[in-house]
Formats: sequence, structure tokens, C-alpha cells
Amino acid sequence: CLPSTNTHRSVPARPRCHPRSTSPLSQDFPSVVKMLVKKADRLAVYRYLFDEGVLVAKKDFNKKAHDALTTIPNLQVIKLMQSLRSRGYVRETFSWQ
Repeated sequence: CLPSTNTHRSVPARPRCHPRSTSPLSQDFPSVVKMLVKKADRLAVYRYLFDEGVLVAKKDFNKKAHDALTTIPNLQVIKLMQSLRSRGYVRETFSWQ
């Protein structure tokens, strides 16, 4: 990291670690935010997926609970499936209904 050379600001200077970061906020807020899911909920989603062989989750991020897994928020189910899809463990098929 190099010390900041910008001395005309009234904000204390912060070292710049990334040469493309032009905003001081880019160091305060990471671009990737992880979602914390309880282990019991994660295992329940995985168990349901492996028992049934398929998991349908409506892309409604504000829905309180998943249809089949009534104790788990739909957003957490969507994000867990997104994680499995990015690793290549599941395949996503979209329905236009």
C-alpha cells in the first residue's frame, strides 16, 4: 500500500491499496457481501434438494418463506441455490410463468 498524496482534503488521508480506487468509499464498502445462513437452515435446504432431486424457488426476494421449506426465507433458498449453481453442482432452468 502506498500513502495517499492527496493533501487538500479535510478528511484524514488513507493509504490506497488498489491503483484503480478513486473513491475513499471503495475501501470502506466491499463489493461482495456474504449472506449468513444458519447451518440448520442450510442443511435443511440441501436435504430437501437431495431427497426430492429438484428445488423450485420463485424469484421473489421479499417473500417471507419458501413454499416447501416454510421455516426458511425464500431469499436464503435462492442464494444457496445460486451458490451451488456457481460451483457447478446444480443447473438452473427458468420458467416464464
